Amino acid sequence: MFIIKDRIIDKPIFDILQNVKAETGKLNFIESKGDYLRVQCPFHKGGNESHPSCSVYIKEDGEFPIGTFHCFTCGSSGNFSKFIGGCFDKDEDFGEAWLLDNYGETFIKSTNLYLKPIELTRRLESDSGETILDEDILLSFENFHPYMKTRKLSDEVIKKYEIKYDPKTKSLVFPVRDINNNLIGLTRRNVEYKRFDLPRFKNKPIYLLNDKIRRKVKKVFIVESQLNALTLESWGYDAVALFGTGSKYQYEQLNNSGILYYILAFDGDQAGRKGASRFKHNVKGIIDELKMPEGKDINDLTKEEFEKILNENSQIKWD
Repeated sequence: MFIIKDRIIDKPIFDILQNVKAETGKLNFIESKGDYLRVQCPFHKGGNESHPSCSVYIKEDGEFPIGTFHCFTCGSSGNFSKFIGGCFDKDEDFGEAWLLDNYGETFIKSTNLYLKPIELTRRLESDSGETILDEDILLSFENFHPYMKTRKLSDEVIKKYEIKYDPKTKSLVFPVRDINNNLIGLTRRNVEYKRFDLPRFKNKPIYLLNDKIRRKVKKVFIVESQLNALTLESWGYDAVALFGTGSKYQYEQLNNSGILYYILAFDGDQAGRKGASRFKHNVKGIIDELKMPEGKDINDLTKEEFEKILNENSQIKWD
């Protein structure tokens, strides 16, 4: 169920799309993927792309509002009315009118509907002394931006790690969580120029370590930047990022994480090599090092180039 203007649309989105398919001849591929439907995008190739690349979110308690869509090929995104309009080669206003005409018979009885104010912070602290942010802050951002595709982040990674877009700062937003899954910071990467904003943490956390502890992951890639970690995750490799080359606090967290095998993939520069040496002296477990090309990091490589380097290091056992 979702609301358009003052009327409730209570028809399942899957059924609505089946009706759109019957009327337009488009959407010949509709596949349920849990929280969302994978469908053909109506905004390119005449709505008949051979490899469906558009997600329409359908779960009421999911991360994205019901009906939100995003195409990871052309970058089109928006609400359900816009998607429906596109299926008819029309605009969002047409899509809204079509939905209301076909499914909007039930009016909202109460006009006392409101969104609670967003409380940006709570007076709570994590074990590391960081302020715990209110989860509702994530609702103030948009779910998609084409730059996510430019960075080659997968649909699954964007959803899993709650990557957002803040139009006020024109930046991608990356929620940072501590090992107890508390939201303790938001980092930003401007989509127009190379600027990365990092909060001032009392003790710098390890990006994505909460996920690895929860899943009891035993081997990970260790990288410097968030985007390097997310790139590896999009390629199917478990990774965490240190927001640099490591600190005593981070070493202690890793030593208590349950992870047994580390593959270092620091940047191919002097700082990266020094960081790798320091890591080996402070972290317990099996540690191998992936020698990156001089002046390069993970994001400078294609997946094929990365896996070629990985395969050339025969001592590294990922499988």
